[in-house]
Amino acid sequence: EAKKNALMNAGLEKGTFITLDICTEIEDKNTCKLHQENQSYLDGGYITDIQEIKQEIKGNGLNRTCYVKIEAQIKKYKSQHDPNYVFSASLKNTILKENDEIIIEGEISNLSNIFLLSVDFDSNNYIKIIPNKYENLSNISSKFVLPSTNSYKLEARFPKNYKKNTIHEFLILLATKKSFKLNDKENSSDFYKRLDDLNRENWRLIRLGYTIVRDKK
Repeated sequence: EAKKNALMNAGLEKGTFITLDICTEIEDKNTCKLHQENQSYLDGGYITDIQEIKQEIKGNGLNRTCYVKIEAQIKKYKSQHDPNYVFSASLKNTILKENDEIIIEGEISNLSNIFLLSVDFDSNNYIKIIPNKYENLSNISSKFVLPSTNSYKLEARFPKNYKKNTIHEFLILLATKKSFKLNDKENSSDFYKRLDDLNRENWRLIRLGYTIVRDKK
């Protein structure tokens, strides 16, 4: 919330605060999980650096509230998205059992490079999935499916030592008109800085949320 307020105070109210509300219906019960990236940003800019100035807990018991004061450095994007650069994608299934295959279907309007990343919330890093040794999605300009080859699969897996029966996650799908190097692992702040240098008219980004359910058999 502190980072959100900093971004809004910087005049970046346009757009939406990047959250992903993943809702699923399992055994007639609805469950929702709100994902919010540690490196928060609005449509018009992003946080490049942040320092916590003060933290104070008020109240007692279940009524406790944590108040945080921060100092944030914020940068606005240098350019605007190209409205004619159209990018769409969705997961074939958003509720997956462990070891189920993850399949993404999408379409891009301009000749583009396609990248797929996962998010490590604990370290606030983005992890490269595609390109990999099996495929490099370059010069795509129509409909596509990921994976596009039978040489490998994207499988739903629970983290090690994870005890709960469900987990909500999301993937990041990036399309760029120009060449863009994707590191194996990169802090989200550095990632958005490099996208800003690429200029917003040359890229589009989509978040795809899904839920993994443990098989009770």
